[in-house]
Amino acid sequence: MKRWPGWMLVPAGAALAALLMWRFGAHAPPAPDPVPSDVPPPAVLAARASAVAPPSSAPARPAYLRHYDPAMELCRQPPLSAESEAALAKPGSAMERYMQVQADDLKAYVIDALLARGDDQSRVAVAMLRGDVAGVAEIARRTDDGMAYGMAWQVCQGRGAQAVMRRAAAAADAAELDAEVEQERAATASNCDALSLERWAQLQPDDAAPWLHQLDAARRANDEGAVAQALYRLGQARELRSRWPWLGGQVMAVLPDDAPLGGRMQLLTDAIGRDAALVAGLGVSAASKSCEGAALQDGNRRQQCERVAELLRGRSDRLLDRTVGARMGERLGLPPIQPDLAAIKAMQERHADRYGARLDKPTACDALRLMEEDGAEVARLGEWEALVSRFGKP
Repeated sequence: MKRWPGWMLVPAGAALAALLMWRFGAHAPPAPDPVPSDVPPPAVLAARASAVAPPSSAPARPAYLRHYDPAMELCRQPPLSAESEAALAKPGSAMERYMQVQADDLKAYVIDALLARGDDQSRVAVAMLRGDVAGVAEIARRTDDGMAYGMAWQVCQGRGAQAVMRRAAAAADAAELDAEVEQERAATASNCDALSLERWAQLQPDDAAPWLHQLDAARRANDEGAVAQALYRLGQARELRSRWPWLGGQVMAVLPDDAPLGGRMQLLTDAIGRDAALVAGLGVSAASKSCEGAALQDGNRRQQCERVAELLRGRSDRLLDRTVGARMGERLGLPPIQPDLAAIKAMQERHADRYGARLDKPTACDALRLMEEDGAEVARLGEWEALVSRFGKP
């Protein structure tokens, strides 16, 4: 079986983001010398990258296609050679600028489409795309939608740091910067401080996610009473939902079918990057560390840990959580279930091999499209059920 890089064994959305970084980021190969003949001159590329809407006599285009240029697209016929792709994809190139313009056009369309839905989950997604942490929390303060609330609580853990950093980089006047940062901090703190894990758990009582965060916080505070309470509530939960990739799924649900591939990949890379930061905070390792060593000598703790292991290995929607749960089950001496660790590993490898042949081609457009389809399925079903739907139960 062919082996693929480690990023191929992570969820489909992360694989999509990683592939984009591989093809258009720091690892892009240097441009050959001389530049291949099928690459347009730099002046032509620069003009295309800053193109304006077509003349009024031309058929009207949707707003997300106003800068569209077929000659600048990643996947076109006849395809470019690998050398030509490398020349076009260098950081700072006209191609990179063109893709960002396309992504900005699509982002404006996606925001309008999400707002038209009128529900709180869509509003939270819009605020996340805009980097408006205070706005995310304000929506959550008045919502009864558990998913919207849970996403907002997780976003708030950053306390608006990214938004503040963006403003800091853009502000030229120190006094103006100080006032803007202080305003951002005040708005974010006021709204975010009103959110709580208890309210999240109340809105989604069957979901273990808020109690997993609570367990992580209790361990960091060395609060054994809170650790025991969180483990108990975890064991009572019916499921563990990672919400991966939630924002990417919101974006994919409203992307138009004819959106240019370069722009949609750029936009999805941004959205899924925000998802990855949230999922990284879901400390499933806290459950494993709470159920090892001397702690298991206590009969009540062992019973709680057995229930948590059953939750992770049988009722979670991520491969990572199922892997941790299977290992906990082995350590606790629980009867083996399917899928066991070997079956989970085999499923990961089948997922990786799904892209292998396509990634070997000079242009990986088929793999890009396939990864977007898989990302949409993961967002709809959860990672585990998407893989079961694709490959069958291991």
